[in-house]
Amino acid sequence: GFYRQQAILLSLFFIFIFLLMIGFPASGLRAGIMASLLLVAQLFGRLLRPERSLFLALFFILLTDPFLLRDDLGLELSFLASLGLVYLYPVLDAYLKKLPSFFRLKEGFITTFSAQVFVFPLIVYYWGRISLAGLLSNLLILPFIAPLTIIVFLIGFADLFSFSLAHLFWIISWPVFFYLKKIIIFFSSFSFLIIEKQVGLTFLFLAYFILGGIVFFLYQKKQWLV
Repeated sequence: GFYRQQAILLSLFFIFIFLLMIGFPASGLRAGIMASLLLVAQLFGRLLRPERSLFLALFFILLTDPFLLRDDLGLELSFLASLGLVYLYPVLDAYLKKLPSFFRLKEGFITTFSAQVFVFPLIVYYWGRISLAGLLSNLLILPFIAPLTIIVFLIGFADLFSFSLAHLFWIISWPVFFYLKKIIIFFSSFSFLIIEKQVGLTFLFLAYFILGGIVFFLYQKKQWLV
């Protein structure tokens, strides 16, 4: 029911309120700045490529503290996951475009795989372990993240005015939290799917060098699929 300009301005306002509610973490700022840049570009009738908005968001964040990229694991994981969505997702989507999609499972798989492939080396580097069940569990969890985020936002916002209204939103969201908890517990029990391996910086740099080469190679071949 809003005009385009009104909808964009309202979206920018709620992005700011949401970041305020979660305390402006670096990973949240990355997402907020990216979304805001894309919305502002639309406001002026222009298109902004996702990779440009990603690197601009990182640039603005590092202006405040250049060491965040080294010290903030949340920012590192958020940036790498976004990098996977920006560069790997379009490639896989082009290769798998002829496959049917039931209940958007194909899109969910490509999204989850693209993000996880880019964060796997960093996870192994920091924790020395990785769960192969993560891809399937995230595929089952991913469809609920966006609506759950909205509901959590509504809970926090409603609590400013009415505890009863906030409690109502909590009751609505409880089945989703229960489902997510059960999924996490179920897949965490598959200990045989957990690989433990301590690695160093050499592995990290080599893994991302190889990953970047593979994505670049697939992207070049993708031109023949378009």
